Amino acid sequence: MRAGVSDGDEVGGAAFVAAAALIWGTLGIVERAFSSCGVSPARWAFLRAAFGSAASLAYYMIVRRPPDPRVILYGLALSGPLYLLYLGAVEASDAGTAAALLYTAPAMVPILGKIFLGEELTRAKAAAVILALAGVATIRSGPGEGLSARGLALGLGSGLAYAGVIAASRYLVDRAGLSPLEVGLGPLPWAALEAAAVEPGLPPTCSVLPGAYMGLATAALAYVLQAEGLRRIEASRAGVISTLEPATAAVLGILILGEPPSGRRLAGVALILAGAAAASAPGLTRRGSRISP
Repeated sequence: MRAGVSDGDEVGGAAFVAAAALIWGTLGIVERAFSSCGVSPARWAFLRAAFGSAASLAYYMIVRRPPDPRVILYGLALSGPLYLLYLGAVEASDAGTAAALLYTAPAMVPILGKIFLGEELTRAKAAAVILALAGVATIRSGPGEGLSARGLALGLGSGLAYAGVIAASRYLVDRAGLSPLEVGLGPLPWAALEAAAVEPGLPPTCSVLPGAYMGLATAALAYVLQAEGLRRIEASRAGVISTLEPATAAVLGILILGEPPSGRRLAGVALILAGAAAASAPGLTRRGSRISP
């Protein structure tokens, strides 16, 4: 972490990442609410990236300069593959299993942070990661018997891509000095191009309104919030806090869709909240014994 970052900055950074995760937690609710549109997961991914691209293009028109080449590479190498690998995992297994594999990312981020960002591995961070992963596994347990090798590979690939998104965002805002607006918005048009290549054609009109919400809120706004948070806290901590997304989805499923509030689901939410709270605590970077390589 950069020198001079105060405890207040750390708390603010955690709050920005948490806000992004809360917004992402609404994605599944919107998809299920508009399931009668008959839109495929690949089409939803395209709509999300395409509407988010509108915000990206508006940003570059205002600043009157082209995207930084590193942001373009980020979109093509990480954001686009994240969408496609995750959707492939959903099709090869089921939504719950794919989501659980996606959220192996918090375990991968500390490794990427150590290798590429020089972030220390501490026992306090490890404890936060374990709590969050246990919560995700508890919420998402159920289907997934007979998971194919293809489904496993795609799901783990999506987790690695998600971890790469978090680590790359941290690098670009903290080391390269790019603005959170550019890091959050710049990759979206390039992700949209890759998503469009998977399933070309025009979407049904009933998908326009939810697609606009997904693009402007869960892509453009959420990624800018995450980038702003990563300007203040380490990638490894942000990865843990991001697991608030499945916890949010579980709570919204109970409150909005009337899903049964099972003890397993509530226990998973509690574990994720504990992990996120631990990762949000000021001074976590300085707390706990360092884990020897």
